[in-house]
Amino acid sequence: MKDLLKTIDLKKLEGNLIIGLDNHTSTIKIANLIWSIGTIVNSAKPASITVEPKFTEEVID
Repeated sequence: MKDLLKTIDLKKLEGNLIIGLDNHTSTIKIANLIWSIGTIVNSAKPASITVEPKFTEEVID
């Protein structure tokens, strides 16, 4: 994974994903997966990737 991250040359990466699925369990699973990926990316380069789970409505934004 580290070798892959070294091949990417980013100056700055920012993103905020708002996600809400039809059930709470799926929303939590997907949000946790994206948070895990975001942790790796945020530690490697100047980046800010965040996830905001929505439990009241279905949305991917």
